[in-house]
Amino acid sequence: MTALSTKVIRELMDLSFQRWTQAKALRVAPSLASTLESCRGLSPGDSEVEVAGDVAWVLTEEFDALPAYDRPSLIVFVDTYEKVQDQRSWRAEHALNNLISQLPYALFVMTGRNRLSWDTPRAGLALSGPRVWACLTRDCQKEPHQHLLERLSGEDSRALLSARRDAYRWAIDDALLDQVVARTDGWPLHLEMASNVAQQRSLNGEPLDFDSLVLDLPDLVKRLLADMSYEEAKAFHAMCVVRSFDKGACRANRRRDRRRH
Repeated sequence: MTALSTKVIRELMDLSFQRWTQAKALRVAPSLASTLESCRGLSPGDSEVEVAGDVAWVLTEEFDALPAYDRPSLIVFVDTYEKVQDQRSWRAEHALNNLISQLPYALFVMTGRNRLSWDTPRAGLALSGPRVWACLTRDCQKEPHQHLLERLSGEDSRALLSARRDAYRWAIDDALLDQVVARTDGWPLHLEMASNVAQQRSLNGEPLDFDSLVLDLPDLVKRLLADMSYEEAKAFHAMCVVRSFDKGACRANRRRDRRRH
């Protein structure tokens, strides 16, 4: 009983200390209470730009209060950024632009097919122009700055395809692998399509040979479609054009396709 009582007392003391610390923090930063309340009201999938901005502000304040040698490294990765650059996603780009501007202690690593052009004055962005985003200008060579990624080397291309061959057990010998590496010439999209064709044909139990893999990119796409089932090919086509049509057009096309069968 004594041990149990001691444990309970310690837990109560810890809880009391936590609540006292929280209450003190809320007195020092009254706006923190509203931020915490806003976070509590969020549901999975919610897109609340203002709440994200408030959290970013709190995080920046915490980092700023720490000695420089004690600040943790905060790195945020943003992939396929071209989806945000789409004109129909301007709200998302505005939100991200605003968020990054409020996190000076975070390093954002952003990758995409297009150049990040916030250094050009633009309406609709919280911050833009060469004075704000000097690191994004074309002539900037000081880190951090934008990097144009070149094609993969032959060694890296071969390592990538070889790793996938081993992982998915593709029936491809070294000679054919080298021919695929030579034809793709280090272009990541071409390498990805060759991998997709190899995987699809392997799943179908079809041979992997020169005529099916050592092709130019457009021919590889045709090869992939030919190896798919009708439903898979339709889904592939839909994914290619879905961003160009509204939901009504997609539904109408689907109903027409059903009437054909």
